[in-house]
Amino acid sequence: MPLLKTRSGWHIGISWRLVIALGKLDEAAAAYKRLIELYPTAAAAHYHYALVLLSQHEPQAALGQMERDDPEYVQAGLPLVLDALGRRGDADRELATAERLCGNGMAYQISYVYAARNDHDRAFGWLERAYKQRDSGLPFIKTDPMAEDSRIGSAVSRAPAETEAAAVNG
Repeated sequence: MPLLKTRSGWHIGISWRLVIALGKLDEAAAAYKRLIELYPTAAAAHYHYALVLLSQHEPQAALGQMERDDPEYVQAGLPLVLDALGRRGDADRELATAERLCGNGMAYQISYVYAARNDHDRAFGWLERAYKQRDSGLPFIKTDPMAEDSRIGSAVSRAPAETEAAAVNG
């Protein structure tokens, strides 16, 4: 998968969601490894690579990647990894911290934790918050497996065009 030389958040979001939708996890992992080689401090690169590793059932490797990202991505993503490692108590504490410290900027990512836990009510609540905040990650829900829940899927149609444009233009 070629890496586009654009704003890192945009090509990261597209590449991860595209390959996940296509089920090409090995290609996604290779793309993120290459991206990190080229741009080791790209925001969210390690976070998204960790998500791919979680999808490949490699939680220990995912932990190593997650811990290398920007603090807000670490905080929002760590509960996913800790859950996958069977450390639910630690995950709950990290999730509570993420909600408190990152809830105004990482609502979409927090919704992911609840979706992974099959807690659709809380996932939907955090998606509502992301919508109200015009979270730049929200337009990506259109290709997100999380949208399979009918209430969450209904939020897709409400994602405002200006939020989508903001994600494209950064």
